[in-house]
Amino acid sequence: MYADYNLIKVNHEDIMYVEGLKDYVKIYLANAPKPIISRVTIKSLESQLPADDFFRVHKSYIVNLDHVHSIRKGRIKIAEVEIPFSDGYKEVITRMTGKME
Repeated sequence: MYADYNLIKVNHEDIMYVEGLKDYVKIYLANAPKPIISRVTIKSLESQLPADDFFRVHKSYIVNLDHVHSIRKGRIKIAEVEIPFSDGYKEVITRMTGKME
């Protein structure tokens, strides 16, 4: 992945969640003080991530199931962050909760 004109190796298991910002994404990693910002669309990145572990829960968010602490009332909690999920992604949330059990 390219970020700040550098090629950076990112392990999938280290990715907690991804936030899309038009033509850029912020990739939040476990044990990293700040996110990696890369010029790639969230749709493009989504196609590169393993579908068994990563779920698109909102037009602007992809989450790694391994880092999800809880799901309730339209929010997914990862670490100390609450990520919204849209009604349009309820089917995805149902699949996620099935894998969490």
